[in-house]
Amino acid sequence: MGYGFGIWLVPQDLEVGDFVKHFTITCFMEKGDAEDLFKKIIEKYVFLDVKLLGKHKIYDPDYYPDDTVSYSCGYNGFCEEWSGLKSLCEPFKCCFSNTPHMSIQYSENVEELNVLDIDNIVFKCKVCLVDIRSDDSGKWKILN
Repeated sequence: MGYGFGIWLVPQDLEVGDFVKHFTITCFMEKGDAEDLFKKIIEKYVFLDVKLLGKHKIYDPDYYPDDTVSYSCGYNGFCEEWSGLKSLCEPFKCCFSNTPHMSIQYSENVEELNVLDIDNIVFKCKVCLVDIRSDDSGKWKILN
């Protein structure tokens, strides 16, 4: 099932591991809606700075209303333009991430998650259209 299609902010200078590290803007979208929203967002924003807050977080499977499968862990972030992104997303059927966050591990078992606190970091991120339909995060891909 995965997370459908969505829009991410992808850090430009971050080492890539088993999947693309990202800050989620939206998920659980149909492809056409995601493409339309992506076009609307990049008319205003192509690159945005996001501050990753280094205190780790655990996200429950119900973090998004349509998600009931995986726990994840990672870090919350801060982006000055987040309310502007929210305004652009409101007309679309999607799960908007009310807090920018970067999940770095996913598991059906919360005990398997292992994240440490790190220093705060500011990333220059690019807005990306993504296919996140797979249950395997290693198969998620950037479309544009």
